[in-house]
Amino acid sequence: MVGVFTLHLAGTYMAHAPAWWFVTSPDGSLVFTVLALVLDTTVMPLLFVLGGYTAAASLDRHRWRDFARRRLTRVGLPWVLGVVVLAPPTTWLWPYARGVTVDPLAFLGLFWAGPAFSQSVYWFLGVLLAFNLLTPAFRLLPPASLVPLSVAGSLALAQHYPLDHWLSGPLTLQPARAAVLAACYAAGVLVHDRGGAPRASRVVLATMALAAQLGHVGARHLVDHGAPGSTTLLALAFSAAAWTTVALLSNEAPRWLSSPSPLARAFARHGYGIYLLHPLVLLPLALAARHLPLPALPRGLLTGALALALTWAASALLHHHARPWRAVLG
Repeated sequence: MVGVFTLHLAGTYMAHAPAWWFVTSPDGSLVFTVLALVLDTTVMPLLFVLGGYTAAASLDRHRWRDFARRRLTRVGLPWVLGVVVLAPPTTWLWPYARGVTVDPLAFLGLFWAGPAFSQSVYWFLGVLLAFNLLTPAFRLLPPASLVPLSVAGSLALAQHYPLDHWLSGPLTLQPARAAVLAACYAAGVLVHDRGGAPRASRVVLATMALAAQLGHVGARHLVDHGAPGSTTLLALAFSAAAWTTVALLSNEAPRWLSSPSPLARAFARHGYGIYLLHPLVLLPLALAARHLPLPALPRGLLTGALALALTWAASALLHHHARPWRAVLG
């Protein structure tokens, strides 16, 4: 989940940040731009792989009813908390950061009436819960079909929705990416069921991932997004970067997970809490830091370090003192 924090930090300080992001820097950094584009094809696909793997393992240990109850508690309750309690203040920052003052109570009316509704960063939990409840169906998919089906689905949906377009509703997602994320979840399920992923050459996978990431970054910067065929090219670039990077990281994961560092274990213990709380800390800090006489890169690094420390501390305090928080998040 710290990867999600880093992605959102990079999105805040990148150049030409998407208009829908809550708080952006008036002077973006090229370093954060490249980091955001790389993490954009890495973090969420990998989280869905991990989500599929852990869901399959849980389903093997519990009856369906117990599995569903645990998923509703572990994923569903934080999703409701995020959408109902945490999303409104972060969404309110969007107009405020652009110089539009909206009374918070009036904004709540706009939020729940629809025009300003947003699941903020908590959309992931809603989609993950839906995939969790479909885990038995994902187990039926042939492994060799995942990449072709995901690419075909992404290309088909990209003809109607740009790669960065959001559909908001009970489930909020980016349609052109949804097929890739669903296939990544299925890949996690099938990796668990087959006792692990096939091993491959680290050099080959790293070369493929590097080439695909360079292609994705280049496409996002060089392709005219309004030109004929641009949606197809961008969807292909996203799919290639996502799958090659997931393959590389999955290949290396057993080695990394066999001996995690104390820092990695600490992040893992509070990662879920950091994910839930970080928008409430990172975004206001980034807004306040606009006035610092620093370029975007050092300002972003300073903001990120402070926001991560504060969010980590808040998560640790809640874990220690709030029993419901600890019971749900573990």
